[in-house]
Amino acid sequence: MIIKTHTLLKKITQIFKKHFFLIAIILLAFSVRLYGVYPGFPDNHPDETLGYQTAIYMFYHNLEPNSFDYGMGRPLLLLFIFKVFILPFVFAKIFFTNPDIFFNLFSKGASSLPEYANVLFGERSIYALYWARYVSALIGGFSVLLLYFVANKLFNKQVALFAVFFLAFSYWHVLLSLLGLPEIHNSFFSLLALFGAILLLEKNTKSRYVFAAIAASLAFSIKYQTFSLFPFLFVHLVWAIRKKSFFYLLNKNFILSMIFFVVIFFIINPFLIFNLEQFSKETRYNYLRYQMGVLRLRAYPFFYLFHWGLGELSSIIILLGMIFMFIKQRTKFLLLMSFVVPFFFVMTYYSNGGIYTRNFATVVPFLMILAGYGIYTLYFFIKKISRISANLSFLLIIIILLFVNFSAMRNSLLLSFSYARPLSSDMLTDWFSKNMPENVRLRNYNLLLSSSNSHVFTDAIKEKNIEQLPWDYSKGPNSLAEFQEDGTDFAILNTQPLQSVTYWWRGWQMSRLVKYNSVPFDYITNGFYGLSVKELQQYTVAEIYKPWQAAAANNYLVFKIPTKIKDVGKQIMNFDFNNKSAMWETRGSMDLQPGRFEWGSEEGKKQKGVLINYSGGGGNTSRLASAPIAVREGKVYTVAGWIKNHPKSDVIEKDGFIRMDFYKDKNEAMLEMGGILVALSSRAPVTGEWIKVSASGKSPKGANYMTVSFQREYQPTTITSYLDDVEVFESNENPKEPFRNIPYIKSNISNEDIYYNSFL
Repeated sequence: MIIKTHTLLKKITQIFKKHFFLIAIILLAFSVRLYGVYPGFPDNHPDETLGYQTAIYMFYHNLEPNSFDYGMGRPLLLLFIFKVFILPFVFAKIFFTNPDIFFNLFSKGASSLPEYANVLFGERSIYALYWARYVSALIGGFSVLLLYFVANKLFNKQVALFAVFFLAFSYWHVLLSLLGLPEIHNSFFSLLALFGAILLLEKNTKSRYVFAAIAASLAFSIKYQTFSLFPFLFVHLVWAIRKKSFFYLLNKNFILSMIFFVVIFFIINPFLIFNLEQFSKETRYNYLRYQMGVLRLRAYPFFYLFHWGLGELSSIIILLGMIFMFIKQRTKFLLLMSFVVPFFFVMTYYSNGGIYTRNFATVVPFLMILAGYGIYTLYFFIKKISRISANLSFLLIIIILLFVNFSAMRNSLLLSFSYARPLSSDMLTDWFSKNMPENVRLRNYNLLLSSSNSHVFTDAIKEKNIEQLPWDYSKGPNSLAEFQEDGTDFAILNTQPLQSVTYWWRGWQMSRLVKYNSVPFDYITNGFYGLSVKELQQYTVAEIYKPWQAAAANNYLVFKIPTKIKDVGKQIMNFDFNNKSAMWETRGSMDLQPGRFEWGSEEGKKQKGVLINYSGGGGNTSRLASAPIAVREGKVYTVAGWIKNHPKSDVIEKDGFIRMDFYKDKNEAMLEMGGILVALSSRAPVTGEWIKVSASGKSPKGANYMTVSFQREYQPTTITSYLDDVEVFESNENPKEPFRNIPYIKSNISNEDIYYNSFL
């Protein structure tokens, strides 16, 4: 017995020595994925429920699902894991803590007692949510291992090892492994389908035909996507060419494999045929949501993958791998492209699916094979042309590999560590309960609180007698002046829903996107909503946030609204626009179609002569701006003017605002962009009447000039906005700070952490 144990340990040791790097990479891949699962991503992604909640529904309804948005492969797999590996431990715990419930469940059958769902799956199924996420993390780790076998079978161990390293720390693959969404499952089974196609390419036996078809059917049962079938069909075509027989395309092995493809799909999805109406309805909704059939190239997915999803250096290595593979291994290249090309065609041209960047987690392992081949070719090239030893050549390529993947490794580790920290909503609730004063008026974005703390926040609202009102882009105030006029004391911004009014840049063409190497913050922060956030950050009392790598983690900014100053001081400038020479300069177009501005002689508040902002234009950053006005550091400046929006509208509530920007100097490029500090008036109601608006701001340290601007929230509306009789005042009076026991803090959050680079 001792001898056998010693022999076994020796064999294990030999395996570890032989595959040390592979085992180390696989262990790291699992670690970085599993570590960030809890508490992880907020429990509010709707597509996660289509997995674990569907599995729970099937548990209580004899495997019949209640949703057909996705194939039943994922919920069926989850249900199997729940019943076989997790629920037995849950029952064991219940046996010791609640024996009465245990015997009731045991005697009557747990699946027949939905009233005990909270006991089994947690309140609001929170246990099942995390079970599903751990399953995703494990599948993500096993995808890395499967990739080794795929790349090794397709090429060799070196290519496989390099590809595995790329995937182990691929930021986008790690991120999706931490969520209970279908993409990682789809990625794994698509990779399995590729493995089946590779086996078939090697030998065209009946068993390999059947295996390849079954693997493709499993992937098709996760999401209704046919991409996994294309490598199989490509290999079948290759064999027909090798056999030089057209009739081989319909040989018995192929027909048998197609029968297996269909049969396996309906074994996994048996209720689909009885729910065609619901399936058709849900499919139709997804078809419209993804804009299927709208043939237009979307540049944003490529921009996202290059800068974040894959990384810039990794993307270059992938392109090199494509070139090298096309030259040296054309059949294998075409095999990979049989999946990659249709996938990108559908996601970036045939539909707008690429706007939801999580879709690309499916194709990432395929791209990592290209990256692995690219590094392998560089390794081969270095060995061939250099006079250094093989070991030094390998060391050099490892250094290159680490350098190329440094950004991805950093992002993945930051992601995992950040998700492992307490939920932002938990930290907000704790801060709110301890610090928010009583009897205040609160505006807040949808806070998307976790199920564990939403009641704590609600209880605090009641106990403190707080008047809670909504704040978002469609209703309520946004700028400081609007909050002041509303009587708001505190405002809480959640950066997650904020992106619904700042993501428009993702529709830009590549010719505009290539000018940036990140989110176009200059564009966002020169529109009304970005400007309002920039203004409010001066009045921050709490920041609860995680870095952008922890995607959609809900970052919260809490603002305390100061009182409006009463003594605006002395007038230092007056703009009456009574003649055309008083026309301001157009600024902020940012290579977009500028707003339609002109001086008008037929309108006026007191006398004829106004600035006019017509409907139309390509963006919301264009403005009419005054010449620079000299200011003194530390003084408070107020701008007041009259705006009329015509005609009266029942659709558009308000638009048109005055903006102040403070600058260090009169540099033309700086004047074109936003100042170091901004102040905004409220937007004028669309009533057809002249409305007076104003904004105040303290000249910051280093400021020597300011400009006054006239701007719209959204240019392409049907109204025309007019501006007249603008006055600028200088005062020594500072805005009064209410609730001094809650002091202002310096805002440290970066634009990268406020404005998201993608949708999940």
